[in-house]
Amino acid sequence: MSEKNVRRAVIDALNIAVPKAYRRAQGNLNGIGHVQYKATTEPRTILAQLRALYGKATPSKKLANDNRFKEPWQVGNETIEEIFGRLEECVRIALRTKPAYSVDQLIDKAETSIQLT
Repeated sequence: MSEKNVRRAVIDALNIAVPKAYRRAQGNLNGIGHVQYKATTEPRTILAQLRALYGKATPSKKLANDNRFKEPWQVGNETIEEIFGRLEECVRIALRTKPAYSVDQLIDKAETSIQLT
């Protein structure tokens, strides 16, 4: 029962969070208009489908992420939590795109961003 409640809550959250333009019929069906995710649908299936369709990094997104990674810390405008949050997001994007940075490269980029302040 608990698992069903969690699944319903996740599906409800996905119906709110995922824009209508990104929703597709499940089970390789071609739906017209937007689709409401159903409580019987596996959330992992929905997330995998979203990643497969819309999660591909383009060269311009990779370049934008790399440039964002290089931005120095804006002392006075950005808290330390915000810079770490930005760097963590850049790391997640960099790890998802191919070829991924090595751990040493990621640490060097973060260190450089902080040193440029």
